[in-house]
Amino acid sequence: MSSSPDLGSSQRITSIPIDSFTALIEHEEEIVMRLNAMPNGGALFLIHPFLALEDAGVKLSPQARAEILKIEPRVGALSEAPYKAMKASTTRQNYRVNVKGLFRRPKARP
Repeated sequence: MSSSPDLGSSQRITSIPIDSFTALIEHEEEIVMRLNAMPNGGALFLIHPFLALEDAGVKLSPQARAEILKIEPRVGALSEAPYKAMKASTTRQNYRVNVKGLFRRPKARP
């Protein structure tokens, strides 16, 4: 078993397995809290949501990832380089991004 993610403190957290978009939304409040607790977590989420979710302890199944990409296809084409650069930076950012929600909800079909 892999170690739990570190959200910038000495406290370790448990993983959240997500097997669908619905499960992601069910755990949204906890995930948002984790992202906002990470150093630059909100900005990291904007830069590369999949990597930020992984760093927050979210384990997306291939099905959950595919469902997210159906809603937000551009997320699949993001570069990891800006994410890795910000995560490695020791410089304090001049802004703070607070995540309020994860992804837009698909429109209900009539």
